[in-house]
Amino acid sequence: MKNLKSRYSANVEIKNPVVIASCGLTETAEKLKKIEDSGAGSSVMKTLFEDEKCRKDPSPKYKIIQRGSGKLTSYSFYSYEQASKFGPWEYAEEISKAKKSVDFPVIGSIACITEKGWEEYSKLLEEAGADAIELNLSCPYSDHIRDYRNKMNEYIKDVLKIVKNSVKIDIVCKMTPQLNSPLLTAKIIEENGADGITSFSRFAGLDIDILNEKPVMHGGYAGYGGSYSLLYALRWISEFSPYIKIPVSGSGGIHNGQDIIKLIMAGADSTQICTLLYLSGFGIIRKLIDEIEKFMDEKGYSSIKDFKSKICNKILSLHQVDRTQKVKADIDSNLCNSCGICEKICNFNAISKTDNEAYYIIENVCSGCGLCVEMCPKKAIYLYQI
Repeated sequence: MKNLKSRYSANVEIKNPVVIASCGLTETAEKLKKIEDSGAGSSVMKTLFEDEKCRKDPSPKYKIIQRGSGKLTSYSFYSYEQASKFGPWEYAEEISKAKKSVDFPVIGSIACITEKGWEEYSKLLEEAGADAIELNLSCPYSDHIRDYRNKMNEYIKDVLKIVKNSVKIDIVCKMTPQLNSPLLTAKIIEENGADGITSFSRFAGLDIDILNEKPVMHGGYAGYGGSYSLLYALRWISEFSPYIKIPVSGSGGIHNGQDIIKLIMAGADSTQICTLLYLSGFGIIRKLIDEIEKFMDEKGYSSIKDFKSKICNKILSLHQVDRTQKVKADIDSNLCNSCGICEKICNFNAISKTDNEAYYIIENVCSGCGLCVEMCPKKAIYLYQI
């Protein structure tokens, strides 16, 4: 039996690193019970907003936006889902219900617009039994993301001071990716008393209906996420995690168990999923855990700690990268179907063809960039050491 125990925050231990991020699927005690039964380590409840208008979502509020064509396609889960539908007292009641029905830690989430709100809401959640509170300072739809973009670090300091003076349970800051320097912000979060960091929330974006000449769906900005956003999370968590001691919950772009493993290798203590759960259902949670355990078996790891931060000291700097050309491309004529894609995309003019339409690599021109290998639909092109 593998030890998957992890930490969501300084004093909140969880049975495995799979946490369900704050979203509509975590709004009630009943939904949290379903999440626990599906195998997750914990869940952050849907955010309680002080701004009452945000407690009602427009309709429709979800859209799958696809980009690209052929082999090169991607999707964005574009959504406008803001706050919990509950007011503060109803929200506290759901936390109390959840504490009676689930065994894993119950994490509340708040987003306020006044100092009084931050103080009163945090106290209310602590009194209701929440094991920790995640401060939603990062919701992509929030006005303060726009108003405080150049003052976000000062805003974080102010909010942390209020909440840390109000409650004793763990406080975790959820970071927006819309920052000048996530490394600096992570340090500020730790220095001002937070017990953990969640990085990151979704980006705020815009898509346009060009025929009707207006924003799609509800008519404004919306949050968007997808598997592509994993690379951003990996880059910054690997950058700042070696410089802080508080736990990091990595979020953004998780598509499978391998992505969770990558975030842990980059320095995350736990991970959070949202888009994947919406698009795949609760059964995906067990599959993620099985994939983590399989990886640990194959590598001989007995605990999450065995591979946490494993790659942080292996990331090369700009001047450490070896610029020596070590590979060139070649084409397996038995697999090539003469589609011509490789010739079209080679910006070094290193691919040509014979009179009988057979493609070949001009060896002394090939730079070994690897693009033709990635684009070949028949896997007929490969790189070899020189």
